[in-house]
Amino acid sequence: MGVVFRCGMEKVTLPFVARGIPAEYELVRSLMTVTSQKRKVLGVLETDAGLFQTVDPTRGTLTGDAAIITELKKSYDVRKIDPANPITESMDALLAVQPSTLSPEAWVHFMDYVKTGNSVIIFEDPFPVFAPSIPGTSATKNAPTNPMFGMMMPPQPLPKANDRELWDLLGVNFARDRIVFQNYNPEVRYRQFPKEFVWIDTALRYENHSVLNQDDIAVSGLQKTLFPHPGYIASLAKSGLTFTPLIRTGVETGCVPYSELLKTNEFGEKRLQPNPRRTLTNESYVLAAKIEGTVTLPAPTKPAPSAVDPSVANAGVTPHDESAEHAGSTDTTRAAMDVIQSGTSTGTAGEPGPQGVQGVAGTPAQTTDAVSSGTIEAKINVLLIADLDCTTNQFFMIREQGTNDDYGIQFDFDNVTMTLNLIDQAMGEERFCEIRSRRRAHRTLSKIDALTKDAETSATKEIEALREEFSKTSTSIQAEANKKLSELQAKLQKQYEKDGQLSETQMVAVVQELAKIKERQARQNEQKIQELTREMEDNIKEIDTRLVRQEQKIQDRYKLWSILLPPIPPLLVSLIVLGVRHSREKEGASRKRVRHAA
Repeated sequence: MGVVFRCGMEKVTLPFVARGIPAEYELVRSLMTVTSQKRKVLGVLETDAGLFQTVDPTRGTLTGDAAIITELKKSYDVRKIDPANPITESMDALLAVQPSTLSPEAWVHFMDYVKTGNSVIIFEDPFPVFAPSIPGTSATKNAPTNPMFGMMMPPQPLPKANDRELWDLLGVNFARDRIVFQNYNPEVRYRQFPKEFVWIDTALRYENHSVLNQDDIAVSGLQKTLFPHPGYIASLAKSGLTFTPLIRTGVETGCVPYSELLKTNEFGEKRLQPNPRRTLTNESYVLAAKIEGTVTLPAPTKPAPSAVDPSVANAGVTPHDESAEHAGSTDTTRAAMDVIQSGTSTGTAGEPGPQGVQGVAGTPAQTTDAVSSGTIEAKINVLLIADLDCTTNQFFMIREQGTNDDYGIQFDFDNVTMTLNLIDQAMGEERFCEIRSRRRAHRTLSKIDALTKDAETSATKEIEALREEFSKTSTSIQAEANKKLSELQAKLQKQYEKDGQLSETQMVAVVQELAKIKERQARQNEQKIQELTREMEDNIKEIDTRLVRQEQKIQDRYKLWSILLPPIPPLLVSLIVLGVRHSREKEGASRKRVRHAA
């Protein structure tokens, strides 16, 4: 059934209350929203997250608003903020999802707004798992492909903002290319989830305190949240700023480099590595924090006239000359010598650099003098969350479907609740946080978890030992291959020194022989490493299977006890009652009437 609330000219319609959303919360929120005199304004920054309705250029289809935008429009006046221009619009808070994808020009406008002291909610993720189209913090930003010319002209990476400026301003160390993992999974049903799926619940502790800040209404009522491949935030204790952790991990944690998580297959596709190399650090990492205060910054500088005449600055820089690239290529003997010494083909002179600009030695660089005008005071009011997956449509769909025992669906995450609570807090609307967080508590089997912990620790050590052995073997294989290649190069070097000069035929033969040996050696190395990889993966699967069996054995033992032990107390009580009643029946009876009397 649908519900409609009217108050004057305001109207709030609930066409359908999803299974997983508490009806109490939806009714109270709608009632309080419709009776409000004026809705608060929430600005949403346009980034590569693509939260608003857009047209997909590759398919030509229209994509609707993200689920989080649809949800926020129920309570706020949501407005799209274009960072290409200075942000001057009046609003109560600004929501920025993955702002590191902004262009350098848009980044300047975003940073200027952060320094104003207005509320800003930032969701930044070094590895968005549920949104693979969004580049991570340290990943390159690819240009959109044209379906007509995408095969002929591969897209070139677009420039990204220097996000380190934001972390320096906030006085934090943000994990740009580090992913947090945790040896804690309270859900037996989801044991297949990787360790980079970080679980946060009320049972997890840090220094005998809850990992959820109990003094903050936005997170104190949460029961269980899931952070898929999150980063972390570390305070640098910057003067003038207050760093308040809201959500943090336990201590059985570590980090995985971003480069270790993706593996390129034989087709050139990047796949998620199921068992990356994990480094255990045993630290408690902050996943969400509030940063407030005032910092002193250098005042904007005024550019002074350039001391170098533009007409002179480019003196000596000549256009790209293709004929110059091949200068000296007639010396075939020297080219062959370069191949022999380096083992690879040499580049051409005058080749463009990384930026596609031909460098010229001795070219004077243009410099810009600046005149500083003192310092300024910048106010900071930021909520920073080191994960953006909780804002994706997947978690909103999970919340809507709720729990369904008939189909074995038991997802009961508080990710959406956490996201909405944090946004409400930044907007100054904390009245819904308590009722939104209210739901039944489910107690975990702590005794079984404690017994299975030793088995998990042992399995983790075995897996790490296998990885260490694999790394040593791979290194030795590569070292042996390099040794053989070096011996061949030394042999060819001696032959050259002995003959003094190689003919063109000898040069071609040398280069071809060296290329064949390198290709054969690379193929052998790849085959050996693939065999070692398969062997290691098989061993890891065997360890995981053994771990599951051990956990199942522990659970079966407790299940057996739960069947055998409960009937014992009632049986003992019944025997005692029977004995008492039998003894009372003999009291006052004649000895002749008592059976088996002496």
